[in-house]
Amino acid sequence: MAKAPQILNIRTKETMTEPTYKVLRLTTEGYTEVDTINAVNLTKPQCDQVIQNLIADGVNPREIKAVRDN
Repeated sequence: MAKAPQILNIRTKETMTEPTYKVLRLTTEGYTEVDTINAVNLTKPQCDQVIQNLIADGVNPREIKAVRDN
């Protein structure tokens, strides 16, 4: 994955990184990562694309969750 772009906070003059996200799916074990390589550390547009791909593959949208990646 590409590095998150740096954003300059005008008030504090500090650089912040764009938040990243990961995609989780509800399983019998609770919410688990869909893919530990391709569905983590995503930008918002990338995260949206992963979710759309899962839905297109037949995954119930109620089983999918996107959360911030720490």
